Amino acid sequence: MNQMQKMLSLVAVTIILAACGGGGSEATPQGQVTVNTDTTAPAVTAFTMPPSAASLSVSISAFAATDNVAVNGYLITQSATPPVAGAVGWTATAPATVTAAAAGSQTFFPWAKDAAGNISAVGTPVTVTITLPTPAVNVAVNASGTDTTSAVGADATFTFAAVDGAIIQYNISGFGPGDKLVFPVFGGAPNALDTINPNPADGIVTFNLIRNVGGQKFDITVALNGLTAAQDQQIVDVATFNAVFGANSVQ
Repeated sequence: MNQMQKMLSLVAVTIILAACGGGGSEATPQGQVTVNTDTTAPAVTAFTMPPSAASLSVSISAFAATDNVAVNGYLITQSATPPVAGAVGWTATAPATVTAAAAGSQTFFPWAKDAAGNISAVGTPVTVTITLPTPAVNVAVNASGTDTTSAVGADATFTFAAVDGAIIQYNISGFGPGDKLVFPVFGGAPNALDTINPNPADGIVTFNLIRNVGGQKFDITVALNGLTAAQDQQIVDVATFNAVFGANSVQ
């Protein structure tokens, strides 16, 4: 190596040492980046919900979590399988409600995550019994017939039409509190309903309305079947019927 080559090599070494922040064995590279990796998952510390609900939207009484850095996501699922950090439904704050998949017994699982994507172990799940209200049923009656379903599990109102010359005989099963019998009113006059209950142990109570108005005749008979013995034994007239099934059960 000639003198010029030696000088060039020395210059190159000097530049490298300067870039490294010094010379000799004491040199330490500048621009070195230290990466601190967060591998600690959050922990769900509280999760409570009411034991029952009347809507698919169920309130959350408490939902809390902790993390060594910070919690940045909350999620409630109906599966014990851990969600991924990018799953749909994560919220930055604990939700106040959650929507159930269906009515009945539903179990909810709480989760938390941090900014590093660490997912908590599942919190203590909660089971809620959801009972949805049954829509009211309105039944218009203008002819004889039998109804065994309308009043079962629902508040049913049976409205009887005034049909001149017709003899309407109607049988209802499942009548209970919240159900109603609505008879036609003729010219504002009170209905003269006959309550027929000759056997207060057979579970049958019958109402009969016969009216002659302006040359027209109306005849409606309604038999309620399947009453309990306790209900049947108390009913002797409209007043006692309303006492058993609620005010205005017969109108």
